[in-house]
Amino acid sequence: LDSFPLGKTPLVMAVLFVCSALVVGFAGDDKKKTLSYWCFARTHYDDYAVAKERFEAQHPEWTVDIKLVDHPSLLNRLTAAFVRGSGAPDASEIEINGIGRFFKGEAEDVPFADLKALGAQFGDAGWEKEIVATRYAPWSYKGHIFGMPQDLHPVIFLYRQDLFAAAGYPDLPASVKTWDDFLRIAREVSRSKEQFPQEPRYAIGLHNKEAWQYWQLLHQQGVSVYDEARNSAIDSPESVAALALIARMFREGLAYPIRDLPTFWAAVKRDEVLTFLAADWFVGFLRNNVPERAGKWRAMPMPAWREGGRRVSTHGGTTTVIPKQGHNKEMAWEFTKFLYLSKNETVERALKTRVMPAMHAAYTDERLLEDRFSYLGDQR
Repeated sequence: LDSFPLGKTPLVMAVLFVCSALVVGFAGDDKKKTLSYWCFARTHYDDYAVAKERFEAQHPEWTVDIKLVDHPSLLNRLTAAFVRGSGAPDASEIEINGIGRFFKGEAEDVPFADLKALGAQFGDAGWEKEIVATRYAPWSYKGHIFGMPQDLHPVIFLYRQDLFAAAGYPDLPASVKTWDDFLRIAREVSRSKEQFPQEPRYAIGLHNKEAWQYWQLLHQQGVSVYDEARNSAIDSPESVAALALIARMFREGLAYPIRDLPTFWAAVKRDEVLTFLAADWFVGFLRNNVPERAGKWRAMPMPAWREGGRRVSTHGGTTTVIPKQGHNKEMAWEFTKFLYLSKNETVERALKTRVMPAMHAAYTDERLLEDRFSYLGDQR
C-alpha cells in the first residue's frame, strides 16, 4: 500500500470500484429482463395481470411490467415520449378515439412499428389473416397496419323481456325486424311523464349529449362521418336518416334522454327504460350497475333499416401498438401475439369480460359458442 504512487486512499477506492463492478456484473447475469406495457382500463389490467404469469412461465428470463394509466394521460405521455425521443414503453394500448393523433404525415412518420412487417421479421408472416379484416381499419394508415385489433365490439339490442311480455309482446325478436316495426310497438308501450308522472315508460334509451347511437346507426348502414376519400359525409342520406330517427323518437316521447350514466342506471332500476343499444362491453356495465334485474334482460339483433338489412353495428375498439422507441421489439411482439393471436387466451378473455375477440379461430371454440350468460336469461 505504501508503495502505491497515489497513496492508500485512491488505491482502496480503485479496489472497491473493481469489486463493485464485478458484483454488479455477475448480479446482472441473473437479473430478469423487463418488458414494459401500458394499458388504460382496469378490466384489461386485471386480465393481463393473470395472463402475464402464463407468458412469463413460457419466457422465464423475462418479466412483464404492466402500468395502468388513464387514457388521456397515456396519450399525453406517449406524445411527450415521441417528441422527446425517449420514454415510450415497449408496447401500449390505445383506444379508438385516440389513435388519430398519431396518424399524420407519411407512413414512416408514424411512431409505431408496422406490425405486418414486424411479425414477418420474427417468423410470423401472414399473421394478419387470423384477424377479421375490417377491424384493421381504425389502426391502419396509408396501407400499413400499426395496431393489433383486440376486439370486435358488436352492438346488439337489449330489451326487458318481462315488461314487453306484460305489454302483449312475449316474443319481441319475432315482432321487431325493422326500425319501423320498433316505432310501431314503441308507441304502444311508452307512457309519457306528463300522463304517468310516477311510472313513465320509455321504449328506448338514447343519448342526447353524446353521439353514441348516431355512430352505431351510421355504422349499421355501412358508412361513417367521412367517406373513403376522407371528405365529410355528415350530410349523406344515411347520416340524415340516422339523425332523423333519433329526433323522431325524442319528439314522440319514445326515448329516455341519457344525459349521463348514473341517472340512466337509476332509470333502468326504476323500470322506466325498456330497450337500449349496447356494445358487448356495455352489456357488462348493465350487469355491474343493475345486478338486481338479472334474468329479466335479453339480447336480440338490432332492428334493420329495411327488411333483410344489416342487424348489427359496432362501437369502440382498442389496439396494441409497439412504439419504434421500444428496446424489446421481439418480446413486445411475442407478448402481443400471446394475448391476441392465441385462441385459448382470446377465448378465456371473452368468457371473462364478454368482449368479443377479433380472432377468427375464437369462433370455432365450443367454450365460447355454447357458453350461457346468466344475466341475460342464459342466452348463448
